[in-house]
Amino acid sequence: MSSQRARVLGVIGIVGSLLWLALGTVLAPDWGPPGSRNYLSYETINRLWGPCFAAMLAGYVGLFARYPLPGRLGWAARAGIVGGLVAMFAGNVGEFWFFTNQAYGEINPRNLSWMLVLLGILSLLIGCLLLGLAARRQHVWPEYASVLFMLALPATILLLLAQAISLMFTSVIVVGVLAGGLALAPAAAARPLTTPTPT
Repeated sequence: MSSQRARVLGVIGIVGSLLWLALGTVLAPDWGPPGSRNYLSYETINRLWGPCFAAMLAGYVGLFARYPLPGRLGWAARAGIVGGLVAMFAGNVGEFWFFTNQAYGEINPRNLSWMLVLLGILSLLIGCLLLGLAARRQHVWPEYASVLFMLALPATILLLLAQAISLMFTSVIVVGVLAGGLALAPAAAARPLTTPTPT
């Protein structure tokens, strides 16, 4: 993949991450049960999460094109991130397109779809942790970027424990923007893989 295409994917990833942020904050609708007036806007806004997840995946694909990160750790990071975002997309589509009229608070396909989104987020965060470790070992981008990727999972856990539900996915958005930004960075900013010299 050319660096130009990787940059385009990076821009898409940034836009998708920021749009998901907007959908959960300034554009967040009032909730209502299925069938109510409020539910129509709630359903419409939440259906847009899927395209956001797809756009975020594009940003990571651009990142991986610029920085392949070979080795088992790099492979595991890519698998966790890609698998997580695919699961998030599939779960969102299931919840708000196929099972949208089913009730919350029950064991049904709708709630299982939401659980798939949450499991996808966990997979993504584990992948980001591994990505940060792999990049730090190979010195392919600035140290702060590796640290941010590694901190995404513990930060999300701390927000969950603090019951800061409205902020819980902030770290996912931050690393999504970071991934797109690294894919978008000029070629001069891309540091080559380093191999240890024998002593």
